[in-house]
Amino acid sequence: MSQNFQETKQIILRSQRIIILAKNNKLDNIVSALSLLIFLKSEKIKSDLIIPDLDKNKLPSILENTDLIQTEVSSIRDLKISINLNHVPVHELSYSKENDKLNIIITPKIKEWKAEDVSIDYQKDKYDLIISIGFQTRQDLQKSLKQNSDFIHRLPIINIDYKPSNAHWGIINLLDLNSVSITENIYNWLRVWNKSKITPQLATNLLMGMIINTESFRTNNISPLTLQHAGELIKLGAKRQEIIQNIWRTKPINTLKLWGQALYRLEYDQQKQIIWTTLTKEDIINNNVNDIRLDDLVNELIKHAPNVKYIAIFNEYENQQTRLIVFALPPHDIQHISHHLDLKQTDNKAHGLIQKPIIEAKEYALEIIKKII
Repeated sequence: MSQNFQETKQIILRSQRIIILAKNNKLDNIVSALSLLIFLKSEKIKSDLIIPDLDKNKLPSILENTDLIQTEVSSIRDLKISINLNHVPVHELSYSKENDKLNIIITPKIKEWKAEDVSIDYQKDKYDLIISIGFQTRQDLQKSLKQNSDFIHRLPIINIDYKPSNAHWGIINLLDLNSVSITENIYNWLRVWNKSKITPQLATNLLMGMIINTESFRTNNISPLTLQHAGELIKLGAKRQEIIQNIWRTKPINTLKLWGQALYRLEYDQQKQIIWTTLTKEDIINNNVNDIRLDDLVNELIKHAPNVKYIAIFNEYENQQTRLIVFALPPHDIQHISHHLDLKQTDNKAHGLIQKPIIEAKEYALEIIKKII
């Protein structure tokens, strides 16, 4: 892996400007991407960070420099329009906007231009290297951008992750399957690169990602090496107590209410090792339910029923529809459930709409899930 680190470093040092793209589904992705950006800037490497559709107001207050995060990709390259002036000089240049069109008006002094006198060229890309954090495939990355995404097919990509499900799709893949989080993987890399640049603020960010991804080092994938890395970060100035206080002891009231409602309606099939719960329309509206909040809820459900393989959440939706989200706990696979229920799959999660009211949808989906598992 150290050889891979050195090769990645050399590619970065040869780049003119880097764009870091992080998947907006886990705090580990967000924190690790911001940490990498801060480190690269400390090395005087020009770089920008884009996390599509991120609501920065919902980030932990202990996370500094969030103003460096951009939430959409701006212009990637300029469009150059050239006119041959050898035989027809310019008299006047103007432009106007008409609905969704920009009209560029060029008045000649004499004669007129022909179509072959005009050429259109794209200029160089603003960036020459992409660093991808938390995306499993190139298609996964492209879908998150929605617009201005063509450049991901033109530029080399460094793919950073820690999950075995990653498709190894970059020109370099920094995939450390022994890490518990992307932040641990990035810490391994940055300490090899230049440990002296890991400031107390950066160490706090990196430790935060590790703590979040391991439920404060309570998950079953913790290794002695992970604990060693956490200890090193604390020695470098990471504020462990402030992280714990900020992340775990300051949950918003609506989050606590959501957990309480979900736990109250919790059901469990001990033989199949699956738990499920339901959320009403009122729960969704009153508690500002989103995917990150649902991931928090899943972590809470795991605590109350640790010996499970799958967790299902049924959301009451519009027009007699039900939104279903099914989580598979490692090492169990979500692919068959996703296929049989016609759900979209993202990492260990399957999600989508069932065209039935919630009670019927629950009976229908659970019957299929239990047969599969």
